[in-house]
Amino acid sequence: MNLFIINFSGISIGIIATLAILLPVWAIFDLVYSKFVGKNTKLLWIVLIFAFPFIGPLAYFIVGRRDKIINS
Repeated sequence: MNLFIINFSGISIGIIATLAILLPVWAIFDLVYSKFVGKNTKLLWIVLIFAFPFIGPLAYFIVGRRDKIINS
C-alpha cells in the first residue's frame, strides 16, 4: 500500500474541474468591481484570464491584485 501514488479518482477530477470553473469566474467578478492604477491593466488581466483559464486567475490573485486601488 503506497500512499504517495496520485490517484485521480472521480472526486479529484471533480475538484479540479470545479476550480477550473470557479477561479476564472471569481477573478472576473473581482476585476469588474475593482479599480486599477493603469488604464489598460483591467483589460490585460481579462485577456489573460480568458486565454489561460487556470493559470491566468492564479496569476491575477497572486500578482494582479497588488495594482488595485484601495478605497479607504
